[in-house]
Amino acid sequence: MKVLEVGCGPGSFAEDLVGMDLTCLDPSPEMLATAQPRVDAARAARGEGPAEYVQAIAENIPLPDNTFDMVFCLFSFRDFQDKAQGLREIYRVLKPGGRLVICDAGKANKLHGFFGYLWMNSVVQVMARLIPKRKTTLEGSRCQLHALRHQRILPKHDA
Repeated sequence: MKVLEVGCGPGSFAEDLVGMDLTCLDPSPEMLATAQPRVDAARAARGEGPAEYVQAIAENIPLPDNTFDMVFCLFSFRDFQDKAQGLREIYRVLKPGGRLVICDAGKANKLHGFFGYLWMNSVVQVMARLIPKRKTTLEGSRCQLHALRHQRILPKHDA
């Protein structure tokens, strides 16, 4: 499976991707310099070859169309200067039927964090049990975002 991580940062997620043909993309040469030894050491310990590293922004990915089965964008979507263009580029490099996983969160102060914790661990837990398990779609002016229940998308592996 060919996987791209957009905004790989220091490689803390990429180092745990087992058995993937991995490309790490980040605009910062310093982050890539940190990620490369970390990720490649973890891969070597598992008998895997090195990942590929690309310095670029999400809005201009210098990779061919229809290349990746899956793209991860973890805590970097908020940093895109042009989110719509970044999504267009990601979908361009995804193979037909490929998957995009975006995980991001807004910044919250301590009071918001406390109430968010209460909300997530009370109301949301109850609602998750009551609402039918089906896709919901949020339509924006330029894209559709799908909210899905928790879903395992990578196989389990022993550490």
